Amino acid sequence: MSKSKSTFRKARRVLKQNRSAKTIITPFYKFMRQQTIGGILLLIFTAVAIASANIPALHGLHEFWSKDFTLTFNFSAMFLPLHTVGEWVNSALMVIFFFSVGLEIKREIMVGELSSIRNAM
Repeated sequence: MSKSKSTFRKARRVLKQNRSAKTIITPFYKFMRQQTIGGILLLIFTAVAIASANIPALHGLHEFWSKDFTLTFNFSAMFLPLHTVGEWVNSALMVIFFFSVGLEIKREIMVGELSSIRNAM
C-alpha cells in the first residue's frame, strides 16, 4: 500500500469521528483533487498581480517581495545568496516549477499524446 493511500485512509477515519472537520475539509479535498485547480489558482494570482500593479492602495504588495527572508544554518557553513522573498521565488521556486514542467513533458513523450512522431507533429 502506498504512503498516500494510507494517509488518506487515516484522514477518512479521523473525518468519520469528527463531523465538524468533515464539513470543512471535504469540499476543500474535492476542490484540490480536480484537474482544473492549477488553472484556477493561476487566474486568481494573475488577477491579484494585475490589481496590485494598477491599484495604488495595493502598492504594499510590492514591498512584500523585498522583505528580508534569509535562512541561516548554525550547524553548517553553507551560504545561500537568497535574501529577499522575490529572490527565493525567482531562484528556488522557479527551479521546482520548471522541473515539474520538464517531468510532465517527459511523461507526455513517453506514454502520452506525444508518444508517436505522428501525434507529436
